[in-house]
Amino acid sequence: ILLLALGVFLGLNLTSPPAAEALLIGTQQEIEIGKGVAKDLEKKYGLVNDPELQARVARIGASLAAVSDRKDLPYSFKVLNSKEVNALAIPGGFIYVFKGLTDYMPSDQELAGIIGHEVGHVVKKHTVVQIERSLAVGVLFAILFGNSNVAILGDLVSNALMAGYSREAEREADALGVVHTMRAGYNPYSSLIGMEKLEALSEKSNYGLFSTHPDTANRMKAIREQINNDFK
Repeated sequence: ILLLALGVFLGLNLTSPPAAEALLIGTQQEIEIGKGVAKDLEKKYGLVNDPELQARVARIGASLAAVSDRKDLPYSFKVLNSKEVNALAIPGGFIYVFKGLTDYMPSDQELAGIIGHEVGHVVKKHTVVQIERSLAVGVLFAILFGNSNVAILGDLVSNALMAGYSREAEREADALGVVHTMRAGYNPYSSLIGMEKLEALSEKSNYGLFSTHPDTANRMKAIREQINNDFK
């Protein structure tokens, strides 16, 4: 049994597919997971009581989702009532920006760069793959210890959603963020402008976007090169 369990773990984890090729969780399952997490987030933080701001963020987000390579999702874009300078991409197309981010980046161009990046995470299914890997670990423990407690698997899903992305995943989302903003008609430098503002703020802060978005200087360099190459 131990060898079988290890085989399951190694097969699902070490050879897990790239983000765009997640295999275990289908689109409808992804959406249902996202609905649950979105509900919990809104309960925890609350939504900003500013219809104009909510409509503006929803408009920007919809324009970016419309040019993405995953149009089969019920995208929503909302502002959470928190002063954190942060944004979150939830599986299924549920994307949140924090009020602190909208205050720090007041222009549509800047917000488009950040939101386009978050849409990139959804397109590449980065969190879905993290969930699949966590579930693989849950299967291993269930086999080894005979524990079928659903709550344990629920915790694994929550941990996967809150975990930081890998550098590779961040670079993929950066690249798609540029593509999305360009396709939607925003300034192609909006992603770079937003990143530069985050880099400046990171010297004063150690939370929010900075704790989960590593290697900012190299990412800025890659974005600049991508923009320059696309405009040649």
